[in-house]
Amino acid sequence: TLSPHPKEYLRLADKNRLIEISKLLESQANPELNFLNSVILKTKTAKDFNSRDEVWSQRKQYFFKPRQSYGSKAVYRGKGISKKAFENIMDLDPIIQEHCPPDVYTDNNDRKWKYDLRFYTYKDHIHLVTARLYQGQLTNFATQNGGFANVDFL
Repeated sequence: TLSPHPKEYLRLADKNRLIEISKLLESQANPELNFLNSVILKTKTAKDFNSRDEVWSQRKQYFFKPRQSYGSKAVYRGKGISKKAFENIMDLDPIIQEHCPPDVYTDNNDRKWKYDLRFYTYKDHIHLVTARLYQGQLTNFATQNGGFANVDFL
């Protein structure tokens, strides 16, 4: 058994789907899709720009992610990317996703944690909601006491 099933992955989780969804939302003037516009990060390819120079000049508002990678591997935030790393990742035809600053949670010891919420769904049901707590630039499991956390909706 493979999980996720390869067909389900291609339909629902492949990063290229984010590009397709972004283009669909951009081209539609449908009020029913307005909510999706507010929660899905705009995602592009290098072909959506006139040149690499244009991408470079706007890089600070984007994250660059290899299409075939996972778990933040070889992901670069445009604000801190070097010209050499930029050229290397652009050669891989990455997805270029708008940067959305994370929310911050302050724990009982006055430590500040960045977090994002992850919703694990299938069909029309949410099966799991979790937060990824981290400090630093990217979500990872390297920070002591960081990682997945329970989410309570009040």
